[in-house]
Amino acid sequence: MRARDYIEAAYQALQDGKDISEVLTGLYATLENRGHQKLKAQILSGLLTYIEEKERSTAPELRLAKEEDAKKLSVSIKEALKELGAEEEPRVSIDAKHIGGYTATYNGKRIDRSYKSALLQLYKNITS
Repeated sequence: MRARDYIEAAYQALQDGKDISEVLTGLYATLENRGHQKLKAQILSGLLTYIEEKERSTAPELRLAKEEDAKKLSVSIKEALKELGAEEEPRVSIDAKHIGGYTATYNGKRIDRSYKSALLQLYKNITS
């Protein structure tokens, strides 16, 4: 088995409601029985990353240039999240590189209404 297979199996066991200590105990025993103890650190690190990726992909994300943009653009943000199909509250982060505006992401789709992308598009249109 590859490390990725162990990661996916452990994640599935956790999703099935098994206790974390039970899953890890079973994982360690399996690794020892198969002589794969060297994979333990890689698997644990990979499992944490895998869980973070899964959580990130299921929650909508909103990146703003400034906190004040949330109030100024609230109607547009709600429309964008609705267009993406997001019903729950997004995780909000601040990214000054946006200059202004926002980027909404959910289920692998993105709506970019940042000033940075608008300025880049304007530059491309002018120079081409």
